[in-house]
Amino acid sequence: MLAGHRHLPRGRAQLRARGPVKGTAGAGKATSAPLHVLPDPRGLGGARGRVPVRWRPWSSGSTRSARFVESFPLFGYDLADYDELFEEKLRLLLELRERERVTWRGRFRPPIEGMGVYPRPLQERIPIWVATGGNPTSAVRAGALGLPLALAIIGGLPERFAPLAALHREAARRAGHRPPPLSIDSHGYLAPTSQEAIEESWPAVAEVMNRIGRERGWPPLTRDAYEASAELRGANFVGSPQQLVEKILFQHEVFGHERFLLQTSVGSLPHEEVLRSIELFGTEVAPAVRAELTRGTRSEAPRGAPS
Repeated sequence: MLAGHRHLPRGRAQLRARGPVKGTAGAGKATSAPLHVLPDPRGLGGARGRVPVRWRPWSSGSTRSARFVESFPLFGYDLADYDELFEEKLRLLLELRERERVTWRGRFRPPIEGMGVYPRPLQERIPIWVATGGNPTSAVRAGALGLPLALAIIGGLPERFAPLAALHREAARRAGHRPPPLSIDSHGYLAPTSQEAIEESWPAVAEVMNRIGRERGWPPLTRDAYEASAELRGANFVGSPQQLVEKILFQHEVFGHERFLLQTSVGSLPHEEVLRSIELFGTEVAPAVRAELTRGTRSEAPRGAPS
């Protein structure tokens, strides 16, 4: 399981744990340059080169107002080329991962003639995940390539995303791959009690989400809606450690996923509160979830407990 946080404006962040660092993640999107993405994660402090890359088409949603597509015109791309652009860049990234020197020809960048990209990742084969917020095409593409899928669930009923997990596994099976790992990625915040978690996180979440919403014509996020999203069948993991344990186990019954990633927090919170949230996740939530799933009393999912 992974927990981390982001601030606005964002800068390079480093999390130093008292125990082993379980994981760190780098990210790319359809307009990112694979030649930049592959070496960039090595700059993440504490990762020791063990960095998975999440390659995403857009943040979430299937309508233009729901997507974060500002980078397309910014980098001179046409949104109409989305599918081809994403496919080409993903395949180039995979090629760069497999070979130190690459010869490449595509539609959206100049040819590469037997050149290397440095620095190389320290790990032998850097993990590459395809991330999606609800796009069936991305789920099928990831499965067909034998790549892990990260489902970003930040709104609605999580069980509505279960068909995407099924599409991913079926596409992998049809292509002759073993079932690739699945990750559920969500927003959240922990405090000793559920009321504290809501009270402390709500102002920052409301500021960020409503500012983004105004830019896209979304209705305002209300306190009632935020509290509802923290319930068992809601999308946000906001609450006490016990609440999050129950919620992760509930979703594991739905998805059978191997990994859970929590972004804590959304918006800018006091540093000590964010650190406390991460500590509660690492010391109370993760051990309880692993213990419960190891006993096998809560899930008959097809594969093992989340990492």
